[in-house]
Amino acid sequence: MVEDSAETAQSLSILLEGWGCQVGVVSDGPAALEAVRSRQLDLVLLDIGLPGMDGYEVAKQLRQGEAGDRLTLVALTGYGQEKDRAQARAAGFDYHMVKPVDPGDLKALVEYIASAEPGSSLPET
Repeated sequence: MVEDSAETAQSLSILLEGWGCQVGVVSDGPAALEAVRSRQLDLVLLDIGLPGMDGYEVAKQLRQGEAGDRLTLVALTGYGQEKDRAQARAAGFDYHMVKPVDPGDLKALVEYIASAEPGSSLPET
């Protein structure tokens, strides 16, 4: 998870760990790029409004990297208008969720991603 709000990161980590996920948290774009390079990740929950490098740029760089095709990128953001969703899709995000995220919606998405066949198309959010 890439989240610059410590409170948000902590609460979402508790939820995700309770659902059986292994969670790592970083708070900025460069740390996110390093985390993906150094670990075998399947899912990245990525805030858009990050200091230094916004989530759109992080997503673009992740998609261009070695792991770009296998990652599922989920935008977690306060930006929820259609233009924001379109910008997220253009940057390479698979999903767009508006904060505060509904825990039930996040759980359903995580469960779906965990059960999806590699290479299968994912539902829109």
